[in-house]
Amino acid sequence: MDRDPSDRRFDRLMAYLGLLDDAAQLFRPGTAIPGAGVLLAIPVLVASDVIDSAHEVYGSIGPAFFGLRTTIVAQMHLSSTRRNLTIPRAKFPIQSGTC
Repeated sequence: MDRDPSDRRFDRLMAYLGLLDDAAQLFRPGTAIPGAGVLLAIPVLVASDVIDSAHEVYGSIGPAFFGLRTTIVAQMHLSSTRRNLTIPRAKFPIQSGTC
């Protein structure tokens, strides 16, 4: 499969064709990446039973670039960084008499 984190076209094609259940996570070198320390928890997460338990509960989500394992790891990452992913509503002035 793909080895270059900046070019995942082959993995995406394989997922599109239904031949890939979950693309492997690939990382590339970088400096001064905000929040990168939380990535140190990934080996602990993988070694725990969280991913195995998710497979028992949910089974497979089918062929996908972002499979169940990647989805679970991403959710754990987001919860550990306490990211707020709510999308702010656009602020439109409400005019009276328009309803």
